Amino acid sequence: MDRHAWHVRPLPSDASSQARNMSLHGALRLGVLTLGVALGGCASESPDRAQCVRSALTQPALDNGAAVFTGDDGTARSVSATWRSRFRLALRHEYPVASLTKPLIAHAVARHIAAGDFGLDTPIADALDEIAFHPDTGRITIRQLLQHSGGLGRPDGLDPLWTRGPGTGTHPDCRAAAVYVAGLPPDASLTGRTFYSNAGYCLLGELLAQVAMDGPEDERIRALTTQPLGGAGAWIAPLEDVYDGLRATLPLTHLEPSAVPLEDGSWYGYGWRWQPVAGRGAPWMHAGRLPGVLSVALTDGDGRLVVAHFDGDPADALGAAARFGAAAWPCMHP
Repeated sequence: MDRHAWHVRPLPSDASSQARNMSLHGALRLGVLTLGVALGGCASESPDRAQCVRSALTQPALDNGAAVFTGDDGTARSVSATWRSRFRLALRHEYPVASLTKPLIAHAVARHIAAGDFGLDTPIADALDEIAFHPDTGRITIRQLLQHSGGLGRPDGLDPLWTRGPGTGTHPDCRAAAVYVAGLPPDASLTGRTFYSNAGYCLLGELLAQVAMDGPEDERIRALTTQPLGGAGAWIAPLEDVYDGLRATLPLTHLEPSAVPLEDGSWYGYGWRWQPVAGRGAPWMHAGRLPGVLSVALTDGDGRLVVAHFDGDPADALGAAARFGAAAWPCMHP
């Protein structure tokens, strides 16, 4: 597997994770040997930009921040907020980046649209024939799934990715979530407005798994869609590889809103959230959330990109991501 391959595997349990961790002595010794290499990647970077991004990593309720960003010369540079995060970067620690998976899924959908396999306004039931749909849900378009505007959800507000019918437990299962929401009518209270839906991207993952795949990128997408978190959030990789994967989705194609935007006027395009109001950070952003971790990606939609990862469980994860974005994006101006 090449250096920038996208590693995909299920999240380990605490016990198996601890069993696979190297000893502290081994980790420190390897860290000492490789730390100079990691620090060397930052040495040639503009001190102002690197220090600015590093300062932005210090956020309330978030720890061990690390970031990879576009340097002055257009190549990837990395910074860290703590010794722990510095060792992680040096050791090419694999980060679960959760919903930062969605821009990869959306990019793959865009490639198939360009190839004529289906269209933005194709009803999902016409494109995906391996799942039984409620008639109203089957009329939701691929555009609406991409933009979280199909009205998919549960009446009680719980996320179908984690909790479906009674007795199903709380373990994530993207395919089961896709089947579950496909069989229900859309929630009338959500129809016509933007409402973030993991299950919608589970359906898109099922669609990608059904169409022909013959390239290296297609194989990586297939690997994502076969994991429990699927197209909604299965990506696990070193932070540099996450940066490279998201950089490959640029430049972004703009999509006008297909429903009422969010309260701040933003809406979703191909997996990214478009923020049209100046002063709120990057024009495009996305955040990923899993218990104990937060990942954030910021871009101008063209060539500048910041990808960051934190430990922590902030009460308002989206607010924490926005605060980081507001602090980090000004660092990216020439």
